[in-house]
Amino acid sequence: MTSCRLLPYLLCGIGAFFGYANTILHVPPLALGLPASLAWLAFRSGSFKQAFKRGWLCGVVGGVACLYWIVTPVNVYGGVPLLLALPCPVLVSMVVALYYALFTAVLFKIAQRLSPTWIIVAVAPLWFCMESLAGYLFSGFPWMNLASAFSLWPALVQTASLTGGYALSGLWAALGVALLMAVTLKAPRRAVIVLLAILLGPSVWTLRAPAHSDAVITAGLAQGNIDQSLKWDDFYQRSTVQRYIDLSEKLARQTKLDLLVWPETAMPFYLQEASPMSMLARRLAADIKTPLLAGSPGYQRITPQDYILFNRAYLIGARGNLLSSYDKRHLVPFGEYVPFNGILPLDKLVTGVGDFHSGKSSAPLAYGRMSLGVLVCYEAIFPELAQDLVEHGANLLVNISNDAWFGDSSAPLQHLSHAVLRTVEQGRAMVRATNTGISVLIGPRGRILKRAPQFQASALSGQLPLSSRKTIYHRIRGVERPALFVLALLFIGVSFSGRRSASRF
Repeated sequence: MTSCRLLPYLLCGIGAFFGYANTILHVPPLALGLPASLAWLAFRSGSFKQAFKRGWLCGVVGGVACLYWIVTPVNVYGGVPLLLALPCPVLVSMVVALYYALFTAVLFKIAQRLSPTWIIVAVAPLWFCMESLAGYLFSGFPWMNLASAFSLWPALVQTASLTGGYALSGLWAALGVALLMAVTLKAPRRAVIVLLAILLGPSVWTLRAPAHSDAVITAGLAQGNIDQSLKWDDFYQRSTVQRYIDLSEKLARQTKLDLLVWPETAMPFYLQEASPMSMLARRLAADIKTPLLAGSPGYQRITPQDYILFNRAYLIGARGNLLSSYDKRHLVPFGEYVPFNGILPLDKLVTGVGDFHSGKSSAPLAYGRMSLGVLVCYEAIFPELAQDLVEHGANLLVNISNDAWFGDSSAPLQHLSHAVLRTVEQGRAMVRATNTGISVLIGPRGRILKRAPQFQASALSGQLPLSSRKTIYHRIRGVERPALFVLALLFIGVSFSGRRSASRF
């Protein structure tokens, strides 16, 4: 009996670890164990309160299995002793699990009122709302977006171009619940077939048909593989710049580039200043006659004595002149700034140049035919940021990041999974340049076209399409979001009113 009670928690842990991208074995369908285990607990609970508690505990198990890597940046780069860093994934998971607890409790109520088919229908908007709230509340942390677990298998996420990532997660969650219910009931088996058709049908034609293209460019990137502990040391700054220059010059000799991309804070100094190291980067762009997009901290003076800092991406023209820049809009709490600074007795957990401020503009960086929609690091996990960039005219997405903080863990793969999902949602190709990997060129349907080896200094290039065509998801997002919230509220309203159904699970 005890082993049976533990089974949903075990299913959740296995699903969250092996279903989401990891360094051992990645089997995306196993991620369905997360919604299935929550539904199992909802159907077997005796009260709303009990369902909430069980869902929360299950969410903690799943969160730790997926987010274990948080120990690395906190311990290795934050300087927190290992014994104090080990509980950090648990603490984060305890917060993330509140969303799963609420989902489980509401599903418990719905299961008392609705038929099996309508229960499955209700799961999709409920899960959509849950993930949407996770991406918004408390600065937002939609890292465990269910659809991202499937995105490294592009055939499983083509529906995202129609629905977006959050709604796609809802459909996959509904499938997980339907599979659970189909073990004992016949009606959900028909729902399984319908859901599989919706989830896999679009890939039949989208992956075979040629992607829309207004033009084709040759994009290149350099992956410096700079030791994070040395990156901000003044003594190593010149060698850092020289490594990127050497990689880029070699790549430029091999092929004519239309765009070259360096990672987030690839230049650990103020590129906006006319310093000797800044001039090295500008001179490279002029020598190879290629526009260069590179990450560097930036600042804006408020008074002669005071200034504010930004995590910035600069676009250097083919003549070596600074043309434009993009300031990161969604910053990492405790990584790039401290929430409630002066109130909480906490400091930043990673080294750098200081507290950053959020940028305000979502305008792409334009150069010739290219309109570059820049996502800096963590911004790739937020679908609304990519949506804004494309709405403002971006015909190519660029994600610059520094995933060295994560070490050799599952986090770089999970981060990449989100970036891939953004390309499918928006129908845009992407250049993704990172310090230690995973650096890739991604097609507009989520295929990884070129990939640099992780933890090696490397450079690569390839052809990518520029596209101005907008996906169905991009067009309907403004209607889809409120519609699904209203639908979820209707199901919640029904679950808390009316007569109790005789069917239980």
